[in-house]
Amino acid sequence: MSDDLTERQKNVRKAVKHNVNHHRNPVVTTEEVAEEQDIPIDVALELLRDEPTVSSKQIGDHYVWW
Repeated sequence: MSDDLTERQKNVRKAVKHNVNHHRNPVVTTEEVAEEQDIPIDVALELLRDEPTVSSKQIGDHYVWW
């Protein structure tokens, strides 16, 4: 895995963990992670799917992460 990809992986993991607040905001969307990390949604989705420390659920056409 390249250093750039490893760094992106760490950043999306941090974005999920930072934005999830179990009382007010129990999940974060792929779009929110992409926006925060300034990356395309499809890149965020791929990185999040490959990240073993976050969980997800598909709701319709969207994924939520925690």
